[in-house]
Amino acid sequence: MRSVILCRDLDALRRRLPPQPEPIRYLILRESQASLRIRTHLQQRGCSEELSRAALFRERSPWFRSEYVRALGRLNVESSSLEWWAMPFTTKNPISTDLCRDTFAFLLIVDLARKTESLLVVVTESEALAGQVEAWGPSEGVAVMNGVKPVWTGRGLIKRLAPLAVLLLMGRALWFRIRMGAEALERTAKRGGTIVLVTLVHPHSFSPEGRFRDTYFGGLSEWLAARNRPVVVAGLVQGQSIALARAFQSGDGGTARMSLDAVLGPGEILCCGWSALRAFLSSGSWNATVRVHGVNIECLIAHAVREAHGSGEVFRSLYVYHCARRLGARVRIVRCVYPYENRAWEKMFLLGIRAGSPATRVVGYQHASITASHTNFMMADKEPEVTPLPDVVVTMGTVTKDWLIREGRHPASLVMAGCALRQASAGAGALRQRRTKRVVRVLVALATSLTEYLGTLTFLNEAVAPDKSREVRIRPHPTLSLDEAVRLLPEGRARFSYTTSRGPVAEDLAWADVVLYASSTIGLEAVGMGVPAVYLDLGDILDTDPMGGWTEFKWIAREPKDLRVVLAEIEALSDDQYGARQQRGHAYAEAYLYPVTDKNLEIFCEA
Repeated sequence: MRSVILCRDLDALRRRLPPQPEPIRYLILRESQASLRIRTHLQQRGCSEELSRAALFRERSPWFRSEYVRALGRLNVESSSLEWWAMPFTTKNPISTDLCRDTFAFLLIVDLARKTESLLVVVTESEALAGQVEAWGPSEGVAVMNGVKPVWTGRGLIKRLAPLAVLLLMGRALWFRIRMGAEALERTAKRGGTIVLVTLVHPHSFSPEGRFRDTYFGGLSEWLAARNRPVVVAGLVQGQSIALARAFQSGDGGTARMSLDAVLGPGEILCCGWSALRAFLSSGSWNATVRVHGVNIECLIAHAVREAHGSGEVFRSLYVYHCARRLGARVRIVRCVYPYENRAWEKMFLLGIRAGSPATRVVGYQHASITASHTNFMMADKEPEVTPLPDVVVTMGTVTKDWLIREGRHPASLVMAGCALRQASAGAGALRQRRTKRVVRVLVALATSLTEYLGTLTFLNEAVAPDKSREVRIRPHPTLSLDEAVRLLPEGRARFSYTTSRGPVAEDLAWADVVLYASSTIGLEAVGMGVPAVYLDLGDILDTDPMGGWTEFKWIAREPKDLRVVLAEIEALSDDQYGARQQRGHAYAEAYLYPVTDKNLEIFCEA
């Protein structure tokens, strides 16, 4: 009989392994300290073959993306409602929830279990995935031993003891409203014909001097104010921090600001909480057959529904809806611009604004690079007809505009090119003339997640460690710790020497001979300045390259050994070849990141 063992730690695995060694195939879905111990144990035990995660992921990635988008799209069309759009998994975003990753892993496990007679061991931390495999096993005669048991953390207890999360969030919203008052809303309500920019406010929205820097819209509000166009920046404050809200509303640069979180009165907050509580009480009864590639993922969807309610995400979404509806009813908004990523809170904001102010023109701004992993931008048949969408989507440039129409299946009439407000300098300056025949200075740009950090460091351990002639500078993402990823490496340290960047991006790009990246937009900025870039394909479930399909001044390394070959190819280019590729890279970056000019900024007022 075919057997599958699912575990997250070595003790659980030992209790389920047969006493006598037998052939084992094992797959580690995500690296951790526990997975390192399991790998060592199985290697020492013998008769064990590790399946290549990267190879299996790359093989299945293209067809999985289309199947997943199609299945979730059908579900969205069938279930479209206010409460449905309040749940994060409906966006298909592989980052906002674990549904996409768990679905991919489940289909992979099903395929492996069907094709092998030997014992299959899967190392995973996902309780939802393990539960889905356990529910599937009996239907195909597969014995499933589930060793992924709940870890009782404080956060986990809150989710399991919901509606505690809803009550806590409702209490925080009440406290925030009482502390902040309604003065900002009253001031805004007196203004006429207002343009409202909706943004997110977090600690990184402020300079070291305490000056607010809009993460999404750059200097758009100041540009509008300088042209005597009434503008208000409405911010959703991370964690409803009083300190952040007050720093945000203090204002400078002549632009009015208000916290969107403070527009509801206490009675309205209580009503919102009651709606979330009722939704939670009915969430356990959700039941439907959902198939991806012919395999039922009902348990995973049911878990995602419960998680959305138990974590308080549905309350947050409903809260945004009621805030937006009240804002639209109180303020005469002629135009509303918000960052477009097709997230749950955005849909709720759209529904709220249109309920409170049907005449308001709503503009979504697509503000960052797009990769094949951005399934949140992809829609299935009939989905655009039911999805809450803005009146128009303004993109960074023609590359992302064309992608939204071609890959995302957005109606062509909905999308138009604007400019790159966040990367105003990328691709706009002169090409760098300096070129060294030997690629010595290697800049590594990290972003997205700890998993990406660990994968990149592991890749470089094999690719760079043997070559002592290259200088490596690592540029971490400002919100993610590099040290934490280093501690997860087998030796607890990297096998190559490197320095860590703390300076501006422009300074790092001026220093580098080449840029390595796995998802960061810095790779795109590099080719715009004339610096060659190399995409490290770490074998994730979906391609994370912002320059997917383009290779004029960008190379791809899928295995550590590939990097040495790629760097040798760059060094072997003649000056004429190098210069021609630089020009094509610069042109591509300009098409991707339209420059910030008065003409392009006017699009936000005319679209």
